[in-house]
Amino acid sequence: MAERRPDEWLRNNRRLAGKKEQGRENTGQREASLKRELDSLVARMQASGITYSEGVREFKKRFILEVLARHRGNQCKAAAEMGMHRNTLSRTIAELQLNPAQIRHGLKRPPRSERPPMELKQTIGS
Repeated sequence: MAERRPDEWLRNNRRLAGKKEQGRENTGQREASLKRELDSLVARMQASGITYSEGVREFKKRFILEVLARHRGNQCKAAAEMGMHRNTLSRTIAELQLNPAQIRHGLKRPPRSERPPMELKQTIGS
């Protein structure tokens, strides 16, 4: 195994530190952008008369549906991503009257009988 020279090690560490700092700056910019969007949304919701409990309920529904869709309806994976126990997610889904079977069904391909017929293209020279 080749031994690294101290100056090479130092250069690599500086390069990695620069990449970490750049990543922090990008994360900070994304967080600031999300905060502005959320502030705007909250202001519009409040101006339109949506109550706090209605807003929280709608946020939970949208958030859970988005994560469930990403995991194709798999509640275990969705709960792990959201940092909660599967039973808590299941209870919240029931409280919000969401139908996880409908989520799973919506992500599946329709049966062949319900798909539009495919058009066969002729190849050149046939």
